[in-house]
Amino acid sequence: MEKILIFQSPHVSEIKRAASALRLKAEAVAPIYFKETLGEICRGRALCGEEYAGELPDKSLLLFCDVQEKKMDKILAILRKRGIPIDYKAILTPTNSRWNVLRLYFEMEREERAWSSLQ
Repeated sequence: MEKILIFQSPHVSEIKRAASALRLKAEAVAPIYFKETLGEICRGRALCGEEYAGELPDKSLLLFCDVQEKKMDKILAILRKRGIPIDYKAILTPTNSRWNVLRLYFEMEREERAWSSLQ
């Protein structure tokens, strides 16, 4: 099922509105689920066996779960046009589906630092 997961964004309602125009489901993920695997969260099966109560990431993140590339490009264009900032964008993959939210943030930050050092 095509779905967009929203993490740490103050623009949840605007993102949901833009997604619904493309018939995409979008949902905000509460920080208590940040220790669950991305795959389980995407499938709506997060068990929240161990609640996360630590320091929260300060950047927003969208995770695209089974979203067609064409729709992903459209939603990102809509968000850009409307001035809705998103710090990180990721696609659910077989590898990262086993990661938790915090690991995804860590990897996104690491990639950002690597790209910055090249410029």
